[in-house]
Amino acid sequence: MSYFLQPEYRADVDGLRAVAVLAVVGFHVFPKSIRGGFIGVDIFFVISGFLISIIILANLRSNTFSIINFYNRRVRRIFPALIVVTIICLILGWFLLFADEYAQLGKHVAGGMAFISNNLSYRERGYFDSAAYAKPMLHLWSLAVEEQFYIIWPTFLAIIWNRRWNFLWAIFLVGVLSFVVNIYFINSNPKAAFFWSVTRFWELMLGSTLAYLTIQKKMVGEFAANILSLTGFMLLFLGFALINGDSKFPGWFALLPVMGTFFVIAAGPSAYLNRYVLSSRVMVVVGLISYPLYLWHWPLLSFLQIIEGDNPSLQHRIILVLLSLFLAWLTYHFVELKIRATIGYKATLSLLAVAIGVFVVSISIKMTGGMPSREFNEKMDFLRTLDVFDGSRNSDKSCTKFNHLNLLDEEVCISNSKNPEVLFVGDSHAMALYSAIYAKKIGVSSMLVAGHGCRLYPNLYYVPTYEFRFDNNCTAIAAHVLEVAKSSSSINTVVLVTQHPYSNQDARALSKYYWDGKRLNNEDAFSSGEGYLVKQLLGLGKRVVFVIDVPRLKNDPRNCVQRVSFVDARKCETTIDELKAMRSGFMDTLAEFLPKYPGLEIFSPFDVFCDAGSCKLKDSGGYLYNDEHHISVNASAKVLERMRLAGLLPADSL
Repeated sequence: MSYFLQPEYRADVDGLRAVAVLAVVGFHVFPKSIRGGFIGVDIFFVISGFLISIIILANLRSNTFSIINFYNRRVRRIFPALIVVTIICLILGWFLLFADEYAQLGKHVAGGMAFISNNLSYRERGYFDSAAYAKPMLHLWSLAVEEQFYIIWPTFLAIIWNRRWNFLWAIFLVGVLSFVVNIYFINSNPKAAFFWSVTRFWELMLGSTLAYLTIQKKMVGEFAANILSLTGFMLLFLGFALINGDSKFPGWFALLPVMGTFFVIAAGPSAYLNRYVLSSRVMVVVGLISYPLYLWHWPLLSFLQIIEGDNPSLQHRIILVLLSLFLAWLTYHFVELKIRATIGYKATLSLLAVAIGVFVVSISIKMTGGMPSREFNEKMDFLRTLDVFDGSRNSDKSCTKFNHLNLLDEEVCISNSKNPEVLFVGDSHAMALYSAIYAKKIGVSSMLVAGHGCRLYPNLYYVPTYEFRFDNNCTAIAAHVLEVAKSSSSINTVVLVTQHPYSNQDARALSKYYWDGKRLNNEDAFSSGEGYLVKQLLGLGKRVVFVIDVPRLKNDPRNCVQRVSFVDARKCETTIDELKAMRSGFMDTLAEFLPKYPGLEIFSPFDVFCDAGSCKLKDSGGYLYNDEHHISVNASAKVLERMRLAGLLPADSL
């Protein structure tokens, strides 16, 4: 007979760590081939719950548990590699990143040191978003979840143990509550389900259950151990095969990697697969360096993608994996082991002092806007007006002051006049167009009512997908547009500015809007929703101007700058032929849409951005874009002036 779980060192658990980290690295480096590799994080969660809880419970059982000693061990385990990696990233960022990018890095490093990265990630774009590659510290979200668990868990275990409560019942209740919250949010707010610690604690709880069974020396026969191990491996394989970025994860899907890990650890080190596969020398070595490998691989890949593009060459990706392994080995042997071998609290206090220093420096980088006086940023003529565009994304509560409306969380309402003549309506593209008015580059007595990520269709039911920080109240914001237009007699012109489907494929894709219980595609939602809005505004006696969406660049402009001498800059410009091919479907829809609404006026800004051959990135006045589809203040002023010359906007009235 063998023990159900063994409290001593488990080589197979280190092998399981190797499976987890190699899966995550594989997913990040080869996302199209290893689509489910991100579940390696869930394997880590179960392992962490097991190892941490077994240490706590063993000490509680022998009456040697000390909360100070526990956190002393945690600091010496977590901070050495984390400090090294973050300092190197800040140095690389100094030489490679623009001011706004460096400010974001500073924020994320500070969040990593404070173990709130998961909360920061929740408030930004998603883990699977295409822009995620530009965040070198994105992967620290999982470390934050674990550390938040470690803050609560030791005290919770000590209370249960000292009061002699039933441990398994307590862990069961807490774990079930966490799992239920996970299931609830996977449908109502999937980003919260992915990033919040409360929706992940159940995974660590299962590891804690294994720790308790280990301490109690529960036993299982050799045959049962092999069945458990085989079952666990099969569940892990199914997880890697069936789960991908489109899955509702964690949700029910997370049971595959979590229960798979549970069964593998529960089988014990004597199970055949655990003994000969997980406990093999190669797997154990990779498992021992799994933590620094996890820390190193993503920042290196992120910086490579920032320099080279979001699809680096296969050769460079393979070199990156090898470099990550080498740096992880160096970090483990010459940083982690050296510090763990120290006795007393001197090393711990030194680590905390350095971590606080990194935190302060990172906050300074964030507060100074990415230190724009750096030599790198000065060499690059790039995006000098980002702060102004950010300003036009934030409401000054004009809807409340002038129209007595309760401001919605996602709503942006700005006005430069008590009696505005022009109302700008739309999403962040409307905010970008309004930026020159906000910056006082051009004077138009006006108001902006817009919603982030919102196509404002008052008659359609909107279901948020939580892909953005904002986009929950699009239908309600659209209703505000009509209320403002109706109650403000001074408004005589309404300008509609919205991001339109930028490809034929996008036009046919399902939208977030429903009509009569049916989910509409983007093209049908536009025809129905935009048509209703236009009809209502015309019915109020307003002059309505529909602005055709600006051309979309191939890349974010910052990716079209040569950051290092040995990597050529990418191309941003789109040719006229490419643009026509891309937008043909939507333009056909627009051709059918316009005749239905006599009196609707159309303005095309293409002349500002395009000549006979291509649509350009910049002109003599500077860059025309802030990213691949939001225009700059420079472009905003030019478009608004063209509209004024066309008689669509009033003369300067401010």
